[in-house]
Amino acid sequence: MKTITLKMLGLAAMVSLAGCNDEETEKTMPEGTDEVTLATDDIDITSQNMANWTAYACRVADLLAQDAATLHADWEVSYKGGSGFATQFKQGNSAYPSAISCVEQIVDGCADIANEVGTAKIGEPRDLWESGKYTEAVYAVESWYSYHSIEDYANNIRSIQNAFYGSRDGRTEAAHSLASYLLAHNAPLYTETKAAITAAIVAIENMAAPFRSHIGNSGVLAAMEACSALEQMLSNKLKSYVTTLTTEEQSEELKRIVENYVDNVVMPTYVDLATCNRLLSTAVAALRDNPSDAAFKAAAEAWMTARAPWET
Repeated sequence: MKTITLKMLGLAAMVSLAGCNDEETEKTMPEGTDEVTLATDDIDITSQNMANWTAYACRVADLLAQDAATLHADWEVSYKGGSGFATQFKQGNSAYPSAISCVEQIVDGCADIANEVGTAKIGEPRDLWESGKYTEAVYAVESWYSYHSIEDYANNIRSIQNAFYGSRDGRTEAAHSLASYLLAHNAPLYTETKAAITAAIVAIENMAAPFRSHIGNSGVLAAMEACSALEQMLSNKLKSYVTTLTTEEQSEELKRIVENYVDNVVMPTYVDLATCNRLLSTAVAALRDNPSDAAFKAAAEAWMTARAPWET
């Protein structure tokens, strides 16, 4: 138990910026500014606290598993007392009466994601940092505690890529997808959309890691600008193009695009979400019942695995 306790202490201590080397501090802190010290720097490691933290982790994992299962069921089985939302979205309902309205919603959702990542997830911490509120800036970073912010943000943009490609492997452009449709009907817009998505992912992944220790770096501004460019391209160019399509143009091919998106992007993601979070709940319960280094590692790995489908 001693080893696992020390490991958990290590995780708790990692929330401090004091671990940054001098070079990192010079990049992120104005000269003469003290390093950021967070409220979680002083944690009392006791057997009772360990038990409480593990019990809390179990409760959170259970709730995540329940939410994931509910989301999957709503799409697959029942949505407000009717058929699964997957079927409604593919076949149409009062909110989405046509295939073109569904495609517009997909594009709108992608634009919203690009905007949220650039202006909120990255931009809000940056704004706080530039205003001199360094501790508040770190607390504003999504996933600041786990040090996985950059991976999270890149995965958010990959959800846009998945919607555009009609697949989830980051490479395959499905035969019935927005990417393939544009390639056939508007090659310049296809090239621009694909390039903007890639540029946003690359810019985010090029930010110095961990983000919480490098909020003031120039790479952060580059990522914000790439996300803004992606959002503008989606909202102004791709959305405008979609709205110009005639009923004849949209009738069959756009319907197949929507069907492919639901069947090969949305539903597999929700299946992964439900499965991974169920496994996370099991792994955390095993850690609670039989604490060990192996159980701790398994729970941590299950947590990381469960994050990905939430992000995409």
